[in-house]
Amino acid sequence: MRAHSKVPELSSIPQLENLGHEVLSLMIRHDQLRPFINSIITEQELESIKLSESEQQQALNIYSRRHNLNSGKDVKIHCQKHGFNENQFGWQVQLQERVLRSSKNRFADKAELHYLTRKEQFDQVSYSQLIVKDLNLAHELILRLKEDGAKFNDLVLELTRNVERRPQWKVGPIPLARVPQPLSKPLQTAKPGSLLGPINVQGNWFVVRLEQYRPTEFDATMEQRMCLELFQRHVDTLVDQHMAIITANLSQNNTTISS
Repeated sequence: MRAHSKVPELSSIPQLENLGHEVLSLMIRHDQLRPFINSIITEQELESIKLSESEQQQALNIYSRRHNLNSGKDVKIHCQKHGFNENQFGWQVQLQERVLRSSKNRFADKAELHYLTRKEQFDQVSYSQLIVKDLNLAHELILRLKEDGAKFNDLVLELTRNVERRPQWKVGPIPLARVPQPLSKPLQTAKPGSLLGPINVQGNWFVVRLEQYRPTEFDATMEQRMCLELFQRHVDTLVDQHMAIITANLSQNNTTISS
C-alpha cells in the first residue's frame, strides 16, 4: 500500500503540506524540489513592496529585454509557454526588483563588511612573470632586467629555447584571488612597473613585474551585489534546512514501508 502522508514539519511551507511522499520523491528524482523550495522561500522572505506605475513599467521593460519580448504577441506566447495568467506574469515581472529592494533593506548594514572579506575576488591584476628552478638564475634575471635593460619577452625566449610548450609569461587581468598566495601580497602593495622577486611558489622561483592593478570600490553597484549575495545565502540556509527535513522524512517513510 502506497503512503501519501503529509509533511507536518514543514508547516512554514504550506505549499508542500499537501504533496505526498511519492510526489516529493519524483521532484527530487528530476532535481526540481530544491528550485521549487528556493522559489517559495524567496517569496516568503520578500518584504511588502509596492511599485509605482513608472517602476512597474521599468520592471516590465527589463523583463521584456531579458526574455526578448518585443510585442504583445511575444508576451502572449511567453505566458502560454510558461502557463502564466495575468497576475502570475505580473509577479514574475516585478520579482527581480522586489528581490533587489528586499535584499538591500535587510542587508545594507552588512554589505560593506561582506565586501571586505571578498575584496580579493574582485580586485584584478596583470603581471609578467619568469619562472625558473634555480634561485641563482632568478637573481641573475633580476639583474639583467634592472641593470642591463633586458626585456621580459627576450628572456622568455631564452629560457624556453628548448622547451616544446612555452609557459605563460603574461598573466591577467585576473582576480587577485586566483594569483598564487606568495605573489598576491607583494602585488597588492607594489606600484605598476615594479620588479618583484625572487619569490618561491611551490618549489619554483618567480620573477614578477606588476603591469596593472585594478582595485574595486564599495560603490552603490557593489553594495547591491553584496546585499544580493547575503540575501541568497540566507535563502540557501533555509532551503538546506527544509531539504534536510524532507529527505529525512522520505527516508523514514521508505523504511516504514519496507518493514
